Amino acid sequence: MPRCFMALPVTLTNEIHNLYLKAAKLLQDEKIKYSEVGNLHVTIHFFGEIEQDEIQVLIKNFDECLNNMKQINSYIEGYFVFGLPRKPSVIGIKLNYNLEFELLVNKCRKIIKSLNYEIDKRLFVPHVTFGRVKQHFDINKYHKLLAQQIDHYPVVLQDLFLYKSTLTHDGPIYEKIWSIKLV
Repeated sequence: MPRCFMALPVTLTNEIHNLYLKAAKLLQDEKIKYSEVGNLHVTIHFFGEIEQDEIQVLIKNFDECLNNMKQINSYIEGYFVFGLPRKPSVIGIKLNYNLEFELLVNKCRKIIKSLNYEIDKRLFVPHVTFGRVKQHFDINKYHKLLAQQIDHYPVVLQDLFLYKSTLTHDGPIYEKIWSIKLV
């Protein structure tokens, strides 16, 4: 059974790439598994392992219900670190959660819930993961990362994908199995 998730792919702009490199440099002594820069995205929902016939049902429902959804015009609010203050687990950049995000996320969650998938109860925080912390040594470096003042670079999200994720020793391989253009 394939592992699947729904996400908005993120175009690797110079600004995003520079923020990625800056975070990696500041945290160079930490044990972090970094995402491939070509795989950056904002996850809307992680399904886990699902049957092939369930994938077809998802696609049918997404095609019917997600036409004419608006593209998301957001901006980078700053760096984020999940798991502070005790145990950092994920680093990346946080995006502004605006009305366009809210409409898309709520519509997706409504479809997903109607198909009897469990919805994450936590508040949706739009973010782009740069890396997963495997082991941390200096908690102060994460606080320094968060204290960085960065410009609010615009981020335009124009596509919504359903990905299949294959885990390998070298990292995940993402395969697009469905997509829709946001207008």
